[in-house]
Amino acid sequence: MTVSEKITIKKYPLARGLFWLGAVFFNFCLMATAVAEQMPPVTVLYPDVQPPYRGVLEQMVAGVTDEARNRASSYPVSDSFDVDDLRRRLVKQDGGAIIGLGRRGMETVKALRVDKPTVIGALMITPESTPHGFSGISLIPDPALLFVRLRQLAPQVKRVHIVLNPDTNAWLIGLAREAARGQGLELMVYEARDIRALARLYRDVLGTTRGVADALWLPPDGEGLDERTVLPMVLQEAWERNVVVFSNSASHVKRGALFALYPDNYLMGRSLVTLAMNLAKGRSATVSPLQDLLIAVNLRTAEHLNLDTRIQQQRGFDLTFP
Repeated sequence: MTVSEKITIKKYPLARGLFWLGAVFFNFCLMATAVAEQMPPVTVLYPDVQPPYRGVLEQMVAGVTDEARNRASSYPVSDSFDVDDLRRRLVKQDGGAIIGLGRRGMETVKALRVDKPTVIGALMITPESTPHGFSGISLIPDPALLFVRLRQLAPQVKRVHIVLNPDTNAWLIGLAREAARGQGLELMVYEARDIRALARLYRDVLGTTRGVADALWLPPDGEGLDERTVLPMVLQEAWERNVVVFSNSASHVKRGALFALYPDNYLMGRSLVTLAMNLAKGRSATVSPLQDLLIAVNLRTAEHLNLDTRIQQQRGFDLTFP
């Protein structure tokens, strides 16, 4: 810098400010580049399927790629996928993590038998169903977030009813009981171990409800909830009794449930990378419910239940029906 340039900077505060701002920005770019270089490579395996499910997986992969700062390699897994070739490449790779999406992605990761931090997603997993040493994010929505939304949309609700199989939902029940206490809700769990009993329980449970003080939570795995027979019956009975119905499926909202929290696929992909990096840093393997969620609301059902959604609409719903 010349003497005249120094004088100019001292004389004009704006020029001096811009000079230092430029210097700070330059240093920030250097730091960002260094961080990107430190990000270990991420390998993503996902099922080679047809639309529309393929689009869902590609949204997750896009989230992984962005969070991994473009250091992600993705592989659609088909019947002809060469597991041995990928294993050889991963063994030669310094560091890195693996993400398996869907059932086929998880099974392929298990078949690789590579000692790298591994995370699975896009599955209804529980700690018991997840391979030892793997971390994961389940497609089961976090009950705490469901109950917060329930409180916002239908503050009159005091009891939440859910019909499910305890053998496959023990983890969910534990999370839900704690979340219900946090929101001052009474959780009523009805257990049945076969589909016929589960379907029969829905009518019995709805017969005990008392209007908008009650809500029915449709199970995340959909067990016992036949879309052609049981679901229409449940929604019709709930409508007639003014009972709030909520789930994790936007299609249920389209058919008359009040609301659903469903996956934000892109953000889930980013969260899977964060989980993988935590594993790489030596943290214990964990399985968590899904917190990257969008909301769908049926405004006709809300009007029928005399619920005021105007404030909520200002905050924004991701999908509204009809």
